[in-house]
Amino acid sequence: MDNVAILVPTYNSYAVIQKCLTSIPAGLLQQVYIIDNASQDYTLKLIKKEFREVNVYQLNQNLGYGQSVNFGINQLGVSDFKYILVVNPDVEFHSNSIQNLVRAAEIAKHKGIFGPKILNNNRIWSTGGIIDRNRFTAGLINFGKSIRNPILAKNECDFISGTCVLIPSSLLLQGLRFFTDYFMYYEDVEFSLAARKLGYSSFYIETSVIGHLEISEKFEFKNIKNYYLARNHLLFVERNAPNLVKLREVLRLPKTILDHFHDHDSASLSGIADYLTRKFGKHE
Repeated sequence: MDNVAILVPTYNSYAVIQKCLTSIPAGLLQQVYIIDNASQDYTLKLIKKEFREVNVYQLNQNLGYGQSVNFGINQLGVSDFKYILVVNPDVEFHSNSIQNLVRAAEIAKHKGIFGPKILNNNRIWSTGGIIDRNRFTAGLINFGKSIRNPILAKNECDFISGTCVLIPSSLLLQGLRFFTDYFMYYEDVEFSLAARKLGYSSFYIETSVIGHLEISEKFEFKNIKNYYLARNHLLFVERNAPNLVKLREVLRLPKTILDHFHDHDSASLSGIADYLTRKFGKHE
């Protein structure tokens, strides 16, 4: 397993990072690279005190998911590792989950990007991702389903969530990186589509399992999440959808705005406004 670098972007992750790092096999901790986006809490103090084996890059500002991951990839020098495993700090690995992802990649001769089954509170959070071809919205397969029910999930899917994605270095050596204007949400979807064009499909691996706290579901993050999803969906459509879908989204935009207005969803309205005025990156 010395051919895998584990890249963890963090931002004020004190409440979750300990459980994440503890769940990584001890022998792999020296291959963990923390990319910290100028955390203001005790994230870095905790890591430096309890996980001295891991490598830490401290950024002087919050660059967001895509840009901080790109920074980590570029700092590592991707030719030094066969795979880069990008992981959010609010996950917990189950037994052999990393090994099973790598094994699947080896069987596929590295020609793909690979993600685990993701659980949240004894329910499925994701068994891969799917794109609605009518509106080019991104959805999580089996989201919210009970883990006790039979799961129908194809091994190949439209995208792998950036929550946990194994990327072969051979793909990154072709120059592919995450698009940074999203700041958060949809960059993983676009990355998967771009990888497919280079011959790397997305694969969900049933035998690899992680838990996901999903801190963005907490009340204080709801508005932030709604803002980025509303803005970035429109940007994703602009950059990736067929022309007919683009036209349909333009024509239905007044209805979208009215729906958010009726729901008193000012965050989504703000996201749409910033899309229309071309304000991307971090929401100030």
